[in-house]
Amino acid sequence: MEDKSTTLMEQLSAYVNQRAALDRSLFVLDDEDALAYVHSSGTDRDPDHQLQQAQVWKVLVYDENGRDILAPLMRLSELRKRGVTLHLFISTKRQPIPDVPAVYFVAPSEENVRRICEDYAAQLYDSMYINFTTSISRPLLEMLAERVAAVKSSSSKIARVLDMHCNFVSLEADLFSLNIRESYKSLNDPHLSDKQVEASLEVVISGLMSVLVTMGTIPVIRAQRGGAAEMVASLLCDRIRENATGRLNLFAEASRRTHATGVDRPILVILDRNVDLPVMLHHTWTYQALAHDVLTLELNRVTVTDRSTSESGTATASSRSFDLDSSDFFWAENAGKPFPKVAEAVESALAAYKRDVEEVNRQAGAVGNLLDEANLNEVAKSNPSATSDLARAIAQLPELRKRKQTIDMHTNLATALLDQIKDRGLDGYFQVEDQIMSSKSVAKEAVFERLNAGKGSLLDKLRLLLIYYILQTEESRAAVDELRASLESKGCTDVTALDYVKSIAAFTAVLKAAPAAPVQPSSLQQKASSQLESVMSSVVQHGVKGLTQVAQNFNKLMIEEDKALAASRMLDALMENKQSELTSDFRYFDPKAPRGQHNRAPIMDSTSGEHARKPFRSAILFVVGGGNYVEYQNIKDHLKPGRSVLYGSTEICNSEQFVRQLGALGASLNPAPKPVPSAGAKPGAAQ
Repeated sequence: MEDKSTTLMEQLSAYVNQRAALDRSLFVLDDEDALAYVHSSGTDRDPDHQLQQAQVWKVLVYDENGRDILAPLMRLSELRKRGVTLHLFISTKRQPIPDVPAVYFVAPSEENVRRICEDYAAQLYDSMYINFTTSISRPLLEMLAERVAAVKSSSSKIARVLDMHCNFVSLEADLFSLNIRESYKSLNDPHLSDKQVEASLEVVISGLMSVLVTMGTIPVIRAQRGGAAEMVASLLCDRIRENATGRLNLFAEASRRTHATGVDRPILVILDRNVDLPVMLHHTWTYQALAHDVLTLELNRVTVTDRSTSESGTATASSRSFDLDSSDFFWAENAGKPFPKVAEAVESALAAYKRDVEEVNRQAGAVGNLLDEANLNEVAKSNPSATSDLARAIAQLPELRKRKQTIDMHTNLATALLDQIKDRGLDGYFQVEDQIMSSKSVAKEAVFERLNAGKGSLLDKLRLLLIYYILQTEESRAAVDELRASLESKGCTDVTALDYVKSIAAFTAVLKAAPAAPVQPSSLQQKASSQLESVMSSVVQHGVKGLTQVAQNFNKLMIEEDKALAASRMLDALMENKQSELTSDFRYFDPKAPRGQHNRAPIMDSTSGEHARKPFRSAILFVVGGGNYVEYQNIKDHLKPGRSVLYGSTEICNSEQFVRQLGALGASLNPAPKPVPSAGAKPGAAQ
């Protein structure tokens, strides 16, 4: 019998389901194409042979929205396997290719519909398969029909018009983003009109509907009262009800599958970003979150900038990009680990690779570096008795080369991160912020010391000041003006983000009303804190090589304690499905319940049925206003056995992007907006 937990995880995997939907509906055009694709993808042949098997060649036309959806799911080689020989932006000028079908993957906007009609009139392609990322409105559909009908043609070249319901970005099997830029600002700006707010909410609802339709599930919804989270939950519940009944039931297949497998319905928890602002500002120490915060990590591609100085003294810079996804064995295993442990893992992986190379060379009867395939074939001709050993050696070469490329890539990433840690003193910021977020009581002098330190950008210092303000008592907040003056004296002339945080201080009461059990620092913890910076300085000095001992020392300093963030604590309480102080402020919505009862939570007392009190085994946690890898990893780390969670947000943004949104909102409170400092700005430099 199939394991229910496995079935459940597959159901909750946005990545897997979205990729399958695109394979099934976007790239397969007809029966011939379907047979060719099934034949090619069902074997383990090399890509060139699979490419030959794909009988229907295609042109892929997309917009930025379609590109961002595809980018984390499929690389260029995978598109070629599916018969895509050319991919073009819909906004660019394109040459006619009259004997090839075109697959359109675009958002249903007026501009895109207009361009599709122009392509149709110009007869650019043999046929057109139009796939909208989300539902197209009736006025736009009528516009498409009218303009196509106005073109005189012997036959229609539009073969299909389809709503794909995949308007979200799958970053991991348990992580998705709606990719809505500056979502916190757009949902919290007090100067926006009701129409603008409704438009912003509609984009969120459309994205969440796409996630649920793709996953094929109708969840029970719990949302914080007040603010955007409650509005999103209420509108989403109505939208699900509209699309789960009638002739066009988007969830019909989901209902049948759930009934057949016996999988329980998940709970969708919708939180407002204001429930925990510090997590968006915190300097982190895990590999994936560091790469996102310090480097440019977007759509699972990280960009590393190499700076060097020529003999003439001219500074030059070059950039390299690397793909980071589940196919990367090192990334899959180490993305959520503390950075020093990652440095240790790099050295271990390199040592294992060298051992395997020595073994291959031994089989080939060679000494020294790994032989290439041509050399191994020459050895085989001169020594026929060693054929079987050489065959095994040749078979291992592709995997070894790929593994070496992966190790080299992560060595480069680790080195780039070490450079940033050293230049900006990020370990010191992490240490102070971690103490603030753990005990909520840190002496003003400790913050002063870090703000006055030479290392760190102006943005690093502003982030520390914001965290200190948010998490301190009213009495301690009196010192913030003094800290602010200190920061401004360093050249940070714009601290409008602090003005905005002050204006919404009341919203942070939710976080303070539900704190983790306070942990008094023990003597061991105090010792660990005092030694952390020196240990990380050793990491910086040694570089990637020879980090085993450094990482072991760091491991000894790690204190086992519960540091579950607010989102993790609330999610855990809601999945228990019991009344508690943490869940009392959450509204209940059930799209499957009869109208009028859909927002009434089941009564939980000794006489009610067991179903009402049954804990949830699966959940979707969605944050309105932005999320990040710190919160995502914390939820994974504190997930109880037997449970699965899919984390998502309106956008996955790093601290610099989020502070810019806070600054823009703060500037709207003041008459003269000023630019927010960037991560590269140094203290003392005027902004």
